[in-house]
Amino acid sequence: MKIIFVIDNHELKEFLSEKISEIPNLELLGAVPNLFSIKQFLFDNKPDVIILDIDDVGIDSYDYLRKLIQSEKLAVIAIAPQTQKGKFLALQMMELGVLDFVVKPPTDLQKGTEQMLNELKEKLNLVNIAKIENILVDDFFSHQIEKTSDKIDSNKLRNKIVAIGSSSGSIPLIKKFLTRLPKESPGMIIITSLPSGFSKTFADKMNEISNVKISEAVNKDLIEPGKVLIAPGDLHTKVLKQGNKFSVVVENGEKINGQRPSIDVLMHSLAEQCPQNTIGILLSGDTEDGIHGFLEMKRAGSKNILVDEKYLVFSTIVEAAKELRAADQIVKPDKLIKTIIDLIN
Repeated sequence: MKIIFVIDNHELKEFLSEKISEIPNLELLGAVPNLFSIKQFLFDNKPDVIILDIDDVGIDSYDYLRKLIQSEKLAVIAIAPQTQKGKFLALQMMELGVLDFVVKPPTDLQKGTEQMLNELKEKLNLVNIAKIENILVDDFFSHQIEKTSDKIDSNKLRNKIVAIGSSSGSIPLIKKFLTRLPKESPGMIIITSLPSGFSKTFADKMNEISNVKISEAVNKDLIEPGKVLIAPGDLHTKVLKQGNKFSVVVENGEKINGQRPSIDVLMHSLAEQCPQNTIGILLSGDTEDGIHGFLEMKRAGSKNILVDEKYLVFSTIVEAAKELRAADQIVKPDKLIKTIIDLIN
């Protein structure tokens, strides 16, 4: 796998160059200080992956990055600082077509580097199974709320819950989904692969540009119509029935299937607590976390939907769920909202 760094910071560049050289089957072609300097490599020795320091991406190069990903079908992995600006820009980069990102240690590179390097290796492994051509390119700063002519019978929303499980490759798809939801929608819980802190930034931004109320889930939050809860990074989220209401339990715990939050944890709880009132959905994902909970939901009476893998960046989870025959329907991404509305009505 051939790699190029777009990194201007000398310390970070030297550190990563040394570490990358120790990983088998990786070849570092070179490093450039900014995106506009990368053109020479596209003709001489085309890379497979660009590792991009978000701090070195100016707003003037956004359009170039978008076009580069679309035209060259390159995988881009970003390095994001743990600042509020860094969190927001990491999400912006994913909307521009960046495959995924890793979190930069806050101060000293020698501290916290093991976690960053392990994450980087995981993201590089994802490149081998990613369908780069399916990456959605969009404008994260857009404040235009999509209108839909589809309407849900508000009388049927009470105690209806939609649970969406997703991991790598899903953020642009989730954004498109959320900004198209009608105001009268069932209560929803969404699991993403966003790390701690980044999940709240995403929820806050989506709340600004959507018809429904969106927030990061907090322990004991009620699941209500017109409200979407984004599971916080690095914590498990599950559902608890209390009388005639449903709330979320947000808690620490061991990773399940290597994941925290785990889709399986959420969906197992739904199968147990409220099987007849739920719709389960699986989006893009690079692991099989969630398929057993998804199947348990179906067996308990839930209506389950898969998004067609032909349109996903990572289809591992969907393909595994199909093999288990855990879905009632398989739909295109743009038919997801209408399918939910039809099931409720």
